Amino acid sequence: MILVISILLTSGCSYTENIKPEYVLNKNTREGIILASMTTSNQHPSKAFSWNIYIDDLSEKSVAHLSSLASYIYEPWSTKGTKDVRGRYYIFALPEGKYKIDSWMASGQQMGHVELYPKEKPKKIEFTVNAGEITYLGRFHMEFLVGDNIFGIPIVYGGYPEISNWFHNDYQYFIHNYPRFRDMPYHIDIPVSGLWSSQSKKSIEPLPPTNFPSRDR
Repeated sequence: MILVISILLTSGCSYTENIKPEYVLNKNTREGIILASMTTSNQHPSKAFSWNIYIDDLSEKSVAHLSSLASYIYEPWSTKGTKDVRGRYYIFALPEGKYKIDSWMASGQQMGHVELYPKEKPKKIEFTVNAGEITYLGRFHMEFLVGDNIFGIPIVYGGYPEISNWFHNDYQYFIHNYPRFRDMPYHIDIPVSGLWSSQSKKSIEPLPPTNFPSRDR
């Protein structure tokens, strides 16, 4: 469950942009590529909400901001046999080194601007980027909880973040849109399996392949 904080003012956000298909890794900083996806549940009124994670290096410097809703790339996925979700892929470069994600937030419009934060900090995620290698972090999904307020209007009142292994699907999207990196080595570094909470445990067991369509940029 999560704590809900409502505020009236909104502020600008800057999301990490995906690299271009022709991107050349910086050899001086020994860059590697991060592959991940961010999704949310797609029922009303969840469509008005997004959730966000921030990647820091070990000096606490923020190096990336991932959001399930970014206006310049907004990709709906829907496939028979799975729940409808909305979100986007992230493919970006970071210098070789260790990084962490220690919390998240969600926000949206609901009788004013609303921000949602975890009641209890989730298990800290730590991962390593290797030079010239793809690091797959998994699919970060927020399942929003929806109910009626005292006026009978559906509202988002909480949610559960999950992390799972959709490598079979996400990697196909990656090589379809970034063919020049097809032969680059990769490692799967799923930080936790299932519900992302203070009790989460690490696992890299893959899920079966899915049939989500690849989409051109």
